[in-house]
Amino acid sequence: MFKISTEFPLTFIEQTLKISSMKKVFTTMLVALFATAVFGQTKIEIPIAELPACVSKWVTGNWRDFVIDKAYKSETKGVTTYYARATFSRGTKSYWVESDSNCKNVSKIDNPIPEPAPTPKPAPKPTPTPKPKKTK
Repeated sequence: MFKISTEFPLTFIEQTLKISSMKKVFTTMLVALFATAVFGQTKIEIPIAELPACVSKWVTGNWRDFVIDKAYKSETKGVTTYYARATFSRGTKSYWVESDSNCKNVSKIDNPIPEPAPTPKPAPKPTPTPKPKKTK
């Protein structure tokens, strides 16, 4: 068990050193967290024209009336992967396609990038109350 000393309280210098070391640990943790957030994001939205041609051919060959409307590029450990969202021309369905940079593996996948939540509709303006009619 720990022995709690009640004989002498910590001096000002000891307290300062203890707080200083805690600040260093906290700062190091914040830097590590920030680095993880910055360097951990590997998916970048790209123009659809930058997708490999095989992705467009695969979408038009497998899904008639689908159009690619979003494209992403991901680089992890030197491996480049492309993602494309193909949406039905009437806007009712959409699917995700994944491909490597050499176009060897093109396939349908689950959504790799979560869609943002829909924005809520603004509240309707209240109906003004009618003014009472003046009677004589």
